[in-house]
Amino acid sequence: AAMAAAAVRTGVSFVGVVGEEIDSKGSRYLVDDRDEPPAAVVNGEPSGADGITLGYRGLIAGTYVATSESGHTSRPDPNAIQHAVRWWSAVEDRFEGDEYEPVFEQVTTKPVDIEGGVSDDGLSVEATMDVQLRVPPALDVGTVREAAEAELEVGTVTWKDKVPPVMMSPRTAVARAFRAAIRKEGADPRLVRKTGTSDMNIYAGAWDCPMVTYGPGNSDLDHAPDERLPLSEFDRSVSILERVARTLSDN
Repeated sequence: AAMAAAAVRTGVSFVGVVGEEIDSKGSRYLVDDRDEPPAAVVNGEPSGADGITLGYRGLIAGTYVATSESGHTSRPDPNAIQHAVRWWSAVEDRFEGDEYEPVFEQVTTKPVDIEGGVSDDGLSVEATMDVQLRVPPALDVGTVREAAEAELEVGTVTWKDKVPPVMMSPRTAVARAFRAAIRKEGADPRLVRKTGTSDMNIYAGAWDCPMVTYGPGNSDLDHAPDERLPLSEFDRSVSILERVARTLSDN
């Protein structure tokens, strides 16, 4: 809403896209639909009115599937559910980070869904696990994928989402415009790196142009039941976005 208001008042382009935390369908369509990259991009996501987000980790999402013969549970042979658990435990161990290493610089692992049990015909045990790995800018998604696959002894994994990490320079024209605008609104700018993934990853992978992510709100409250935004912060962020849009348009 803040970006739309600033765009209307300054005449810059505004696009609302869907699916940012699902499949990024909107941003992928936008990238494919444009003939040329834009001169600059401001991606919208909460950073706080004084925050400028420059970096995000990448994402690999996949589905593990295993099948084993059905049998009495007293048998020592591992079944498909155990194979799934063992593979994921090995992946977690492989990427276990140092306690002093910032999360942004680590590969973090997260199972997001698991189903398993005896098949309808009673002949086999089946297990399906959906997983995600977040990839820091120091690595690429291919290297992390290969490392996860190397721990695979039983079953298969199909990778669905592969989004590269992104880290922008704080010295681009867009970042400088935001720092100046935030100071003119009486605040001290903060440079932010986020441990998640956003549509900026998609844009950075396709377009060679300066970009940042910006928006009012506390990202720690995203999707929480008490998510909220002070209207004073909203108004201040609109003013900052207007200043940035005019600065970039003039240049």
